[in-house]
Order: sequence, then C-alpha cells, then structure tokens
Amino acid sequence: MVVQDRYQELDSLRGIVALTVLAYHYFLVLIVFNSDTFGSSNWVNLLKYTPLHVFWAGYEAVLFFFVLSGFVLSLKFYSRKKVSYRSFLIKRWFRIYVPYYGILILALTLFALVSRLGIPGLSGWFNSIWVRPVTFGSLLNHLVLIRPFGYGQYIPVLWSLAVEVRISIIFPLLMLFIKKYDWKLNLLLGIGLAAFYYEIMAFVYLFILGALLAKHRKTICSRFGKLSGMLKIMLLVISGLLYTVRYWAFIDEGIGDQHSLMSDVLISSGIALLIILAFSTRMSGFLKIKPFVFLGKISYSIYLSHAVILITLIYAFYSYLPIYIIWLISLFVTIIASFVSYKCLEQPAIRVGRRFAEKQEALGKGKRQLG
Repeated sequence: MVVQDRYQELDSLRGIVALTVLAYHYFLVLIVFNSDTFGSSNWVNLLKYTPLHVFWAGYEAVLFFFVLSGFVLSLKFYSRKKVSYRSFLIKRWFRIYVPYYGILILALTLFALVSRLGIPGLSGWFNSIWVRPVTFGSLLNHLVLIRPFGYGQYIPVLWSLAVEVRISIIFPLLMLFIKKYDWKLNLLLGIGLAAFYYEIMAFVYLFILGALLAKHRKTICSRFGKLSGMLKIMLLVISGLLYTVRYWAFIDEGIGDQHSLMSDVLISSGIALLIILAFSTRMSGFLKIKPFVFLGKISYSIYLSHAVILITLIYAFYSYLPIYIIWLISLFVTIIASFVSYKCLEQPAIRVGRRFAEKQEALGKGKRQLG
C-alpha cells in the first residue's frame, strides 16, 4: 500500500492554528485579556467568553498540534516499509531540536539585551517572562527539554514542545498497539491514561487520536464525502463550538485558564471533526491556496519565535508606540524571521537528520551481516 506522507491541508491547518497561538499571546499582554472579566459589560468579553475565542484559542491550538503530530507521525508506520526506532528518533531530534536551539539562542541573547524585568501596566503573564536570571541548571534543562523545569522562562510555548519530545520517544511503541487493536480500544487506552493526569499521560490520547484518523482516513473521508454541503457546514459549526467549549460552557475553566479531561475530550472531538472536514472537496481546495500552504511550511518557526519577537519589540517600543502598532510590526517580523528560520534551520536540519538516520541504518545492517 502506498501511503501519502504529506497532506497540504494539514500543513495549512497547522499554519492557521499557529496564527491563533500568536494572537493568543498578543492579547495576553493586556491585563483585560489576562484577568477575569466575566459578567461585566466589557466588549472584550465577546472575544473571551463566546465561540469567537476561536481566533485566539491558545491552549486548544496546542491540542490541535498534538493531534496533527499523531496523524503525520503515524503515516510511515502504516506503510509496508519497516520503521526503525533509531531512525525515527534521529529524525525527530533533528526536526525538533535544531530549530529550537536556534530560537533559544536568539531568546537568551535578546533577553540579555532588552529585558527590563517587567513593564508596569502590562499583564501578569508578560511580567512573569524574562525576569529570572539564566542559571546553569535552567540552561541545561532547556537544552535537554525532557526534564521538568520552569516552562516559559525564555520561550513561553516551551511546555508543549517538551510534551511533543516526550511522546515522540514512546510513539513507536504506541503505534504497535494502534496497528494491532481497533479504534475503540485505542481511544479507551488513551483516555484511560489521561484520567490519571500525570503530566505526559494527559496528552497521549491526542496523538493516538491523530494516528487513528490517519489509519481510517480513507473510510472516514469516503463516508463524509457523501454528506450534503449544508450538513458539512453544520458539522463545521459544531466543530467550532466544541473547540471553544471551555469559554462558553465550561466557564470556570475559561476564566481560570484551566482544563479538565471532559473539556479536553470535547475539544479534541472538534479537532478531529475539523481535520476530517479538511479533506472534503471545497475545504481541501481552500486550504491548498498558496498563503495557507506557506504558513504551514513556516508554522513551527512561527510557533517558536513569535513570543520572543513580541516581547523584544514591547520592551523596545512600548514607551513610544501603541500596542496595536507593536502587534503589527511583530507579526511582520515574525513572518520574515520564520521564513529565514525555515530555510536556514528547519530544512537543513531535516536533510541532515535524514542522511544521518540513513547512515546509521546502513551501519546497523552492515554489523548484522558481519555478525
């Protein structure tokens, strides 16, 4: 069976979702977005406690990334070619760590140059970043990225990257179970692990969900393809409502920026539905337009760099420019910097990782033959 290992629709979704994370951190700089305003007549509540939160749903975007990772990472495991665990880890290391190290160096440099250890009048979130000194221990933990440490000390999105790294280590083992058993047992396993809520276990089921969508994608797409256009629109609306459920139904969670297994399962259901709809004819064509495909390509660098650039520009220009002007400048700089990062860090890292993995595989085969 020939397995397609690249879907432009999913790349575009990743790019669009990365922009919502960017918007989330842009808004979070302001006290009104970072505090409980529920019940007041403030117009901001339309963006905070309604489905309009979809445009800056940061936590939900992270869950989206995890499901997409599960989908994409699983594709090679469904092909006839055997996937080497060593090769898989080597490629993942280069894919994740090399661009990350580049942005980490940038973040540490800018932190040393521009940080004033906070700005009065901005949110507690902003004033909790770039305020602690760099220590050997914190630097070592950031380099390793799999040990518990103060996430967000230098790069605010780092907690999710640490989850990605940890689950990548066990992902080939998960695939053994996913390939052998049916979807119901796999989801039961994933949600059962999440019920224990022990760090990494809370997110494993999202990768399993993505892998299951990839496993059954042909059957699912065939069935959904027979639905009418109106029904697909209704399902798209439902997916948006599920995706933002924390803000209009589980209000306590939306206010406190907390999450429960119940809301996470509903959110992930909305994500799964949206991914399925992304392969429908009209939405697929929409997601394949060049600007979205471009955003998809540079989405990882956008994710890593946007907050670093935002914080730097706020420290540099907050005394002189309105915040919305800083946002616009930050967006422009982020897109340019992410493109440079994609060309100079991501693409070379992927190529080197692939070659290194192939060399290791060849060496392994040679040793087995000699043995």
